[in-house]
Amino acid sequence: MTTRVLGLAPEQRREFDERGLVRLDRAVAPRAAEEMADRLWQELARKHGAQRRAPGTWRTERPASFQALQKSGAFKGMASPQVRAVLDDLLGRDRWTAPPHWGQPLVCFPKA
Repeated sequence: MTTRVLGLAPEQRREFDERGLVRLDRAVAPRAAEEMADRLWQELARKHGAQRRAPGTWRTERPASFQALQKSGAFKGMASPQVRAVLDDLLGRDRWTAPPHWGQPLVCFPKA
């Protein structure tokens, strides 16, 4: 049995049209999401000393410059069939080009 991958539901499309954003629950496999998070936390620890379970180490409010991590393929899990189907819905099938490096993390820690 083949699982059919669906794009946006009508209510999701309305939300995107109204807000410019839409939440995609389960669009990335949990294991892939965890692997991406692990890689990101490793990079945050290396560059900023930020530890995942130690909020006191989150001293840089908006860490950035994750290009090397992106180029390493750390976020390739973002290229899931579900994400691709949504992009097809929004941009048109065969009307977009897959990026060479998937994912761009946006990290924002709470102000101290």
